[in-house]
Amino acid sequence: MLGKLSIAQRLWFISILSGSLFFVAVAIGWFGLQSAEKSLKTVYEDRAIPLRDLGEMRAIIQENNANVLLGFQHDPAGSVASVHDHPLSVHTNMVRDSKSKLDGLWEKYMATYLTEEEKGLAADFVDKRKAWVTKMLVAVSALENGDYSPATLAA
Repeated sequence: MLGKLSIAQRLWFISILSGSLFFVAVAIGWFGLQSAEKSLKTVYEDRAIPLRDLGEMRAIIQENNANVLLGFQHDPAGSVASVHDHPLSVHTNMVRDSKSKLDGLWEKYMATYLTEEEKGLAADFVDKRKAWVTKMLVAVSALENGDYSPATLAA
């Protein structure tokens, strides 16, 4: 069959075939890029953003711990009370105010896609955080009531 075609027809055939193959390759690449974009979007939304939020939660929790310890330094009978030129409420208000921010970050984290292992870790964290927040708020209340005893700090 190709033997009966003229050189011009053969060139047209090769050109049309190469153009068709080019557009097929472009279409395959286009669909591949769209698939990669969707995959990276879920990695960003379900992994990177929650990871940043968890890091922020960790920083807030550490700041709360530091504020409670700094609150105990306001003990009028202690030697470091004179170093603090601000009221105790600076520390206690920061702890109380950060609780709602932590709750919001946690709800945002739980709204993302979680694997079964992450769901188990999250449930464990909820229990531990609930116990810790209870202890933290008891300590803050004790500080606000002027109880700077070592027993309160140990609890």
